[in-house]
Amino acid sequence: MEGQTAYLEKRRASLTKPLIAHFLEQYNQTDKRPDLVYNIQSDRCMYLGPVVKRITGRKCDKAFSKCLEFVKTMIHPTDYLLFISKLIEFVVKEKKQVNGDLTGLVESFTFRVKDPKNHWVKVEFHALMIVPDMLVGIIRKAPPAESNHTAINQISAREMEVLQLISLGDSAKMIGEKLSISMNTVITHRKHLKQKLQVKNTAELIKEAVKARII
Repeated sequence: MEGQTAYLEKRRASLTKPLIAHFLEQYNQTDKRPDLVYNIQSDRCMYLGPVVKRITGRKCDKAFSKCLEFVKTMIHPTDYLLFISKLIEFVVKEKKQVNGDLTGLVESFTFRVKDPKNHWVKVEFHALMIVPDMLVGIIRKAPPAESNHTAINQISAREMEVLQLISLGDSAKMIGEKLSISMNTVITHRKHLKQKLQVKNTAELIKEAVKARII
């Protein structure tokens, strides 16, 4: 097993430069530099490029630790937990690679951050694992989402309140108590929201609402 690990590390080292070059070309990087270099094991940001400042207004010229705490201050609370969960899955998947195939070392994330004007904007983060516990990333504003404006316009003010609380993870009982309505009424609002946004469950409801930028 140790011999196989050494072989994989040697193989990856030989492919790192062409792999990064292909990664940057794939995601339309004109300056041939990543926007982020991150050490997962030490939770240390080694480099943060100017595109981050353009999108969020945040800048750091030097390497810094506690990177995930820094990220948490920028990402929408609902999106942050999903981002961390997906990042952990990505790292675990990478560590389990035993066949030397590097094609699975790229993962894409989508979440909302606050721009310099304090507005939520959706961004795409594409990450490439180059060596164990080290990744490089590309950050771009996500293209405008297509949404069903007719359905969104049909959502009532009360349904919007319910939707906001659903997105925060509140149960029907909790929402009812906060809005001074019965739990059955909350369930009815949730049912109507699913019908209007044409989704089957609560997870899809939140996903569609985020896509439509109404939460």
